[in-house]
Amino acid sequence: MPILSEPLAIPANPQLQEPRIGSMEIFLYEHSFIRDHLPGTPEDWNCGLFKISSGGCCGWEEFRLPPTAARIDLIRFASVFRSLKKLSVADAYVRVQTHGSAWGSDRQQLAEAALLSLALQLQHKKPSPDSRSSAAERALLFDCSQAYFSF
Repeated sequence: MPILSEPLAIPANPQLQEPRIGSMEIFLYEHSFIRDHLPGTPEDWNCGLFKISSGGCCGWEEFRLPPTAARIDLIRFASVFRSLKKLSVADAYVRVQTHGSAWGSDRQQLAEAALLSLALQLQHKKPSPDSRSSAAERALLFDCSQAYFSF
């Protein structure tokens, strides 16, 4: 079979080799889980976990928000984080620093903390647990959550 073109050389741009944010997940805990596992937190608060994945590692951060008049809309709450997808961790952190004030301090602090957790995992090359323990962890999170959003 004739070769129609030469293969393209991969550019030596280090930015292309940096891991990018691949997925984000947010879990909203059930009120009974809050009562049983987060002592001192009023049961009517909105609490959960935000997870950012990149390069085989995950950054995690829990959140605790006071109740609002209406039930929290998890998709609306997390929608501001979509702009971080496919960015490097450093670029995502800069974006949070520059645009986070428009998101509100709770979301800005949540994103900063999860990104710092992820950066630490990537720096120490600590990949996420194997698929069996990861599946068990995920099942536990689903069991204790009333809502979930992945993006």
